[in-house]
Amino acid sequence: MKQLKITQPLWSILCLSLLSACGAGGGDSDTSSSSSGSTVTASVTKGPVDGADCGLYSITDAGVPGILLNSAESVDGMVNFSLSEDEGTWLIQCTGGTYTDESTGLTKTAPQLRAVVETSGNTSVSVTPLTELAVATAPNLNNVDNGMIAEVFGLDTADITKVIPTDLNTQSAGGDIEGDYGQVLAILSQYLADQDLTLPELIEAFTESLDDGEFSDSEKTALSNAATNLATSSVATSLNTERLNSLLTIFDETVDDTSPIVTFSPSSLTLSVNESGQTTLTVEDGVLDNVTCDSEAVSYNAGTVSASQAGSFTCTATAFDENQLQGQATLTLSVSQAATQPIVTFSPSSLALSVNESGQTTLTVEDGVLDDVTCNNEAVSYNAGTVSVSQAGSFTCTATATGDSQLQGQATLTLSIGQVNTAPVANAGNDSNVPTGASISLDAAASSDAENDTLSYSWSISTKPNGSSASLSDASTSTPSFVADVDGSYQITLSVSDGTNSANDSVTVTAITNSW
Repeated sequence: MKQLKITQPLWSILCLSLLSACGAGGGDSDTSSSSSGSTVTASVTKGPVDGADCGLYSITDAGVPGILLNSAESVDGMVNFSLSEDEGTWLIQCTGGTYTDESTGLTKTAPQLRAVVETSGNTSVSVTPLTELAVATAPNLNNVDNGMIAEVFGLDTADITKVIPTDLNTQSAGGDIEGDYGQVLAILSQYLADQDLTLPELIEAFTESLDDGEFSDSEKTALSNAATNLATSSVATSLNTERLNSLLTIFDETVDDTSPIVTFSPSSLTLSVNESGQTTLTVEDGVLDNVTCDSEAVSYNAGTVSASQAGSFTCTATAFDENQLQGQATLTLSVSQAATQPIVTFSPSSLALSVNESGQTTLTVEDGVLDDVTCNNEAVSYNAGTVSVSQAGSFTCTATATGDSQLQGQATLTLSIGQVNTAPVANAGNDSNVPTGASISLDAAASSDAENDTLSYSWSISTKPNGSSASLSDASTSTPSFVADVDGSYQITLSVSDGTNSANDSVTVTAITNSW
């Protein structure tokens, strides 16, 4: 049985606000239609409620209470409302008043009882805990499903807003729908006594449970027990046993008395110490409560199992259904001491070489014997830690060792092989004689690189005559220049780089003053 904190639906709270704010006017459009007028006679029953404050409201298009059209106080469970409309759909809401409880015979204060009713002309209607439950389970007042509530209580042939239930406090249940309705209300009273609940608490719990249109199995069982327990209630002599037994079948027919089915698949595992194993745990017709293992050495987490010591162990999964029936399954573990896997290591584990360049790595094996070292390309040569490759590319060599219980260990050596880079050829040009004061242009265009790599240039004046202030312009290009400002020899050095290797060359420029 679910027990929740009572929360009024929003539209029932709005009712009071609309009364004070709107009086007898305003609000949204109503579902009523004007005619010559009518009288609605309401039977407010849990048994008959005396002194309840009742109001009849229009219902807006939004499905909330609209205008208070009439109000009156119930007398011996009856209240009359006069309407100017001849027909329509209305909300009747009653609060307070007292009634005689069918289970205990005690006088109790009635809670809020509501009903959404349809009338045409002078009409008699019922306001009961069942109509309250229909309103409470509805998304709004325009979508109240009285038929669903009637069906779950075995009154599926009745309109619970039109049938007037028999008051079992004063008369016996007959073999008719009125008697059945009265006996259902008596069952609810007995249910409250059995579960130690108030009627608002019952309405709240049933509202949540009936979200799918059906009571939970535990609620069906409790309702069935309540019907049986009416035999010792204050209305025991008013019961129609044959009809009551028929109602009992409504609550008994779908109660599941089978335990949850709990399964481990597989149900046994053979592992080594600290080895992880997998099993699938399924639960049918219940909810998993816990999984417990018989040793702290065993770890279980969402189907993954391991044990930190050798031995035989069990883990037990327990599940319960809503009737607290229990189901269990056992997982059996056989755990042996783990065999040692060889540890194989290349150090370093990767080498970057040029084609045909030799590299060195150290291969070690612990707890095993080396089987072989295999490389993934015939271009790779491996011999006792010395590696070379005859072509560029990426390659691997794998070392495999075998230990106890034929367990194997492996390590991988990664090789990155690049082409051999040839140094570029630097050419600073030919030596020359020039007039003193001339601007001299140098040219490294004859420099080259075998791999056609992009070349960079750097020029510098290595020697120059005394008194010269000559300097190079654009010294980082292939065609710098300078002014031979005094007589003498200027030696200029060129450095050419392909990004990996470099080469140098020099040129001599001799400045001579003309004698003519």
